[in-house]
Amino acid sequence: MSINRLEIFGNLKLTEKKFLFFIVFINLLLKALPASLVELGNDEVYYWTYALFPDWSHFDHPPMVGLAIQLFSLNLTLNSGFFIRLAALLLSSANIILLFNLVKKLYSIQAAYISSLLFIASVYFNVICGLFILPDTPQMFFVLLALVYGLPALTTVNPTRKDSLKIILFGLFTGLAFLSKYHSLFLWFGFGLYILWNDRRWLKRRSLYFSILVTLLMMIPVIYWNINNNFVSFTFHGSRIGLFNSPLRPDLFLQFILGQVLYQNPVLFVIYLLTLFSLFKKGRNVLTGIEKLLLCLSLPLILIFTLVSLFKDTLPHWTGPAYIGMIILSSGWLGGKLSSYRRTVINTLLGANAVLFLILLLGFIQVNYGILYPPNKNEEANQLGTKDVTLDMFGWHQAGLKFQQFLLKEGIEQKDFNKVKIISNNWFPAANIDFYIAHPLKIDLLVYGTLAQTHKYFWINKTRKISAGDKIYYMTSSQYFNEPEKLSSKFGQIVAKDTLRIRRNGKTVKNLFIYQMMDPRAIAGSF
Repeated sequence: MSINRLEIFGNLKLTEKKFLFFIVFINLLLKALPASLVELGNDEVYYWTYALFPDWSHFDHPPMVGLAIQLFSLNLTLNSGFFIRLAALLLSSANIILLFNLVKKLYSIQAAYISSLLFIASVYFNVICGLFILPDTPQMFFVLLALVYGLPALTTVNPTRKDSLKIILFGLFTGLAFLSKYHSLFLWFGFGLYILWNDRRWLKRRSLYFSILVTLLMMIPVIYWNINNNFVSFTFHGSRIGLFNSPLRPDLFLQFILGQVLYQNPVLFVIYLLTLFSLFKKGRNVLTGIEKLLLCLSLPLILIFTLVSLFKDTLPHWTGPAYIGMIILSSGWLGGKLSSYRRTVINTLLGANAVLFLILLLGFIQVNYGILYPPNKNEEANQLGTKDVTLDMFGWHQAGLKFQQFLLKEGIEQKDFNKVKIISNNWFPAANIDFYIAHPLKIDLLVYGTLAQTHKYFWINKTRKISAGDKIYYMTSSQYFNEPEKLSSKFGQIVAKDTLRIRRNGKTVKNLFIYQMMDPRAIAGSF
């Protein structure tokens, strides 16, 4: 078998470049369709506001996802769902290539091919942060870059000056990953654990401390923003994972475990468990340096959030980056099995990818046609759609057209749309309303509520003023219905005006309720 060719699918032989081009192009093409046709979800439109109102940092995440959206949409010149998601499509394609070359260097060409197929089969890596635009999207790109330089350098037998430079680059890319999501610092935790466990020689190398300094310098924008905003980001996230005074919640633990299995792909999760079993069976003294390091990078983060899930509602994607280590380890393990169990390995990889694209297909059909959770005729109008989370990504463009027709019926000409204000009560679905309804019509949207409800809109509100003569409408969705009475202290009268019925497959699946807020008691200013 040639080092440049892998006979992996019967008699079909592919060079590395042809394989990578083929698999990256096909994967990109298959994701481009839902990226174009499925509306942005609650989180995605919210991160669009990061690009619309850039800052050193933001309430719940660092600035990188907003910068990525700005870059790939040409600073929102191309302000459509596809171009907002373009960063995810292209960075995930780059991730496949980075991972391939890293695994080839660490293990073998066979393992490199396998790693690409494992990565594409992962719901988290290929869909959640490879199709949807989230902070995880740039995070995984920089995490992989950090590993490309850090893994070979840290595990080399005799570190050279070149390895010292690679460790510094590791610090740089870890800092950039931190500017995407805070818990990217797990990279340093894993490296530190490995150094203390396996190679304390690095404690004597100046390059290690210079690398830490580089990471700290990259953190300055986030620290600066938080200093000016009472460290609100850290207190917010601290409240989400704090364990004190929290009762034991086995239901949340089981939900978290199931979520991780589904987010990674059930087939991949079985492969991870088999890989771990084989490694622990070998024993600590037989493990290679790279295996020890990858375990240090993967298991602590997974175990920490698993512990948190026993007490708090924990989201499965929080552990997502840790599984890149499991993909690398599993690639090495399967690569070693390929000569003896080729057909089994190939069928498993193909099966895992079939599961992934079946999930994509069923998700696309559900969002656009609603094969699950059909609307219940007996369901209250203000509760319609509450059981179908896929409606978060459906009907907003339709709602924008209907709201424009509503304004025209109200006697408001298009040239006067800028004198209209929309009010919502929570950051979601406020961001959906903002992107699909308010922004295209050049209407300002404000969110009224606590900081936990408004999130970034607490700062956006300060740039959007209510003026005398403005027509003010409150909008709420049946999925997240909230009566406007909480705003009664700010308005003398609240009048129900209209209901926008959102239809899918000829059936009304959710409603948007419009109220007019009359006689505002605080005209000038924002909430």
